[in-house]
Amino acid sequence: MLLREVGMGTPVDRDTSKLLFSPPVPGCVLFLPGLPEGGSKLHDRSSYGTPGTITGATWTKASGGLSCLHFDGIDDYASLAHRQGFNITRGTLMAWVKGNGTAIQKGGSASGSASSPYWIQVTPASKLLLHIGNMSDYDQIAANTVVDTTIWNLIAATLDGAAKKLYLNGRDEPWTAIRGTGSRTPNTNGEPLYTGRQQFSGGAHYADFNGDIAAQWVFKDIVFSPLQIQGYFEQTKRLFGRM
Repeated sequence: MLLREVGMGTPVDRDTSKLLFSPPVPGCVLFLPGLPEGGSKLHDRSSYGTPGTITGATWTKASGGLSCLHFDGIDDYASLAHRQGFNITRGTLMAWVKGNGTAIQKGGSASGSASSPYWIQVTPASKLLLHIGNMSDYDQIAANTVVDTTIWNLIAATLDGAAKKLYLNGRDEPWTAIRGTGSRTPNTNGEPLYTGRQQFSGGAHYADFNGDIAAQWVFKDIVFSPLQIQGYFEQTKRLFGRM
């Protein structure tokens, strides 16, 4: 099968079950491709190489053979130590998910939602949601389209000052502000980055992911265009049974 590498490289003839992602583009501060699998460690293939720890979640396989993590929706999660690169005021968040809950979150420095700079999740109502907090208050926007949580979906969000966009499977989705206007800029803090839940420094956690999470990307100061988001979907969809 002829595929392009996810890092936007040249097409190569490669079995999807053995596909190894090429290095990500500059500006990528987190890239979790699910390789190598096994054990309690996450392997960040961005230039940062931030070590990650898995708690409770177990390794499994997506339909195309790619390794991914299964979360039980109760107390499973993974965390990566804080780096300045995770403090994003503009950038791009992206993840392949199957299920609902929180895919990526910058941990909260207090108990309230406003202390978490950002997270992206699929809500219990199967809506794609982006949260932006600046300590004093927070905004949340939700895509209007219902997500089919029984199949794999590429979810993404871009932050560019007051401008925010949500993407589902490469499509730029219209959204509705469910709190605030969506124009806030995230605060910065020294908390870890989490996948699989919303975590706050007081110990409280919410919206634990119930299902599977595979490849994840965080880009700092790189706001992807709709065409670039669509490109990531087209280049990786066969790994997740999306034709």
